[in-house]
Amino acid sequence: MREAQGDLWGFAEYGFADVVVVTTNGDVNAAGRAVMGRGCALQAAQRFPGLSEILASYLVRYGNRALVLLKACEPSDFSLVSMPVKHHWRNNADPALIVTSANQLVQMADKFEWQSIVVPRPGCGNGGLQWDDVKPLLEPIFDDRFTVVSY
Repeated sequence: MREAQGDLWGFAEYGFADVVVVTTNGDVNAAGRAVMGRGCALQAAQRFPGLSEILASYLVRYGNRALVLLKACEPSDFSLVSMPVKHHWRNNADPALIVTSANQLVQMADKFEWQSIVVPRPGCGNGGLQWDDVKPLLEPIFDDRFTVVSY
């Protein structure tokens, strides 16, 4: 696992990443949209209209798990993937869910042969966790294909 500072989106837009991961929760609102109201999830929803509906349909179908949301997004040709860190948007991030999601991301990276994946610090920020507590959970899971980005 690597660490870097910078803009999560900049890594993909300038060709340094095949995949951008956005941290998410498992909540679908009454309007049938995934709750993507803060952090990188909000940024993703603003960049890609209709994304909250796409994630909501996947949450209903597959549950709160890591999911490929968009493949080869134009114009930068990167894929967008969710990483659940919360069960509900109001809750703090769940370290066990972060570990489960990280393992799912590694499996997806193997299956789809992703070589460069950028991930925000999962569960930190809106999730209420500290990076010093989350980092040791991810180090044995994420290999050098994964770059964890902080702003």
